[in-house]
Amino acid sequence: MPARRLQHIGTIEAAASVRAAAMLMAEGSYSSLVVTVADAAVGVLTDGDLAMRVVAEGSDGGGLAVRDVMSHPPVTVSPDESYADVVAKLSAHRVRQLPLVADGELRGMVSLDDLIEILAGEFDDLAMAVRHEIWLTRIGEPDSLKCERQIQKQLGWRPRDRFRRRPL
Repeated sequence: MPARRLQHIGTIEAAASVRAAAMLMAEGSYSSLVVTVADAAVGVLTDGDLAMRVVAEGSDGGGLAVRDVMSHPPVTVSPDESYADVVAKLSAHRVRQLPLVADGELRGMVSLDDLIEILAGEFDDLAMAVRHEIWLTRIGEPDSLKCERQIQKQLGWRPRDRFRRRPL
């Protein structure tokens, strides 16, 4: 699985206060934090956990520890898992992010938004390849720049650089 936007991983110790976690989430623009004990992931604290288990209960979170409201054990993904497997885990557990763990170490967070971006790029590449094949089967190997431009106009697209035979 490609590492995308995984440089900044929000982590917090299980013994920290919920208020400290909320402040960290606000400052770092995190929607979830990986909860750790001695650098091992033991749970995940999401903005939904704070809303449902703290705010909805009428607490300000000052006297609560993160371990009291976190989701545990953490559902994780590995770099070897397919996109389909990761999407299935996200869906089955009704979450938007999962910790990425490799060789027992936390490597990042994979979000649904990351997967959508990756898959959209792959679909775009596939569409370009199909259009290119259609283009070649309609007219054969293009002989002139004028012919290429006519086909592009008919198909409503411009090939990417890797498909170009000559500059437009």
